[in-house]
Amino acid sequence: AGRPVLCSDRGCLREAVADHPGAEVIEPDRAGIIRGIRALTPERWTSLRAAALSSDRPWDLDAWLDAYRDAFHAAATGGPSTA
Repeated sequence: AGRPVLCSDRGCLREAVADHPGAEVIEPDRAGIIRGIRALTPERWTSLRAAALSSDRPWDLDAWLDAYRDAFHAAATGGPSTA
């Protein structure tokens, strides 16, 4: 959507957001959130927003969900998903 995102690098959030332009990885605790917010100076916000808007990697939720489902299916069954 062209907006910067503060994102934890733990759990599945990293796979969902952190590698996309415009994402800023933070520690998922109170101090990390505060540091992340404080680091969003007007200049940093502008830079992250420009990166998000100029990305040639459009976000496709359906494609991401399909890949996520397929990865879990393959891990559980040893084979590709049939969905």
